[in-house]
Amino acid sequence: GIPPTNGLIPQAPLHVRSLATITHKPGGGEEYDNVVEQRMSNLGQSVLMGLTLIPPVLRLLGVVPIGVLCGLFLFMGIASFHGNQLFARFTLFFTDPKLRTEAVSDDYIDIPFKEIAKFTLIQLFFLAVIFVVTKTPAALSFPVGIVLLVPVRRYLLPKFFAAGHLQLLDGTGEPTTAPDAVDAPQTAPQAQKLTPGGDEEMNEVKVEATTAESQSSPQAAQDDA
Repeated sequence: GIPPTNGLIPQAPLHVRSLATITHKPGGGEEYDNVVEQRMSNLGQSVLMGLTLIPPVLRLLGVVPIGVLCGLFLFMGIASFHGNQLFARFTLFFTDPKLRTEAVSDDYIDIPFKEIAKFTLIQLFFLAVIFVVTKTPAALSFPVGIVLLVPVRRYLLPKFFAAGHLQLLDGTGEPTTAPDAVDAPQTAPQAQKLTPGGDEEMNEVKVEATTAESQSSPQAAQDDA
């Protein structure tokens, strides 16, 4: 579709957030329930950004004081701290150890603090490396460093963290489905599908009959044996 999606900061994440339905967790943090998939607002955003490249608009933007632009970016940076997992874990270094249990997110409640600290320090290290690169003549190559984080996360970090801890620290925060739960037979939903749209009382009777039959089958097998 047009325009192609991108990950430019800050407009891309802010645009995705504006299209999302977000649930706030009781213990802190956010969970994206869904994101509206469409291209109209994307196209409008790109057209408006393209208009800023017109010479008259560029001359107008040149009148804006540098201090105003710096304040704008400072505000956006501070506003992005809310809900940022790295910042939340970084504040734990300065939190009283006795109060960390209350300050930590529910996702990390079962993870030892030394594991949280180790993962956070690794993130801060790579953040510092990428920031230093942007201040050198090789600044244009900083996206390569970001891409390299993918194999680091996939192949290197699992050697230093337990799979469950790593899933909570850098994943969805939800446990994976147990194999038994996937293979377990689901007789109740099948019984409820006997007469879709039919009379509710008849459906309840059929569900009870199916449940009683399934419970009596093991007993009948034992009697036959």
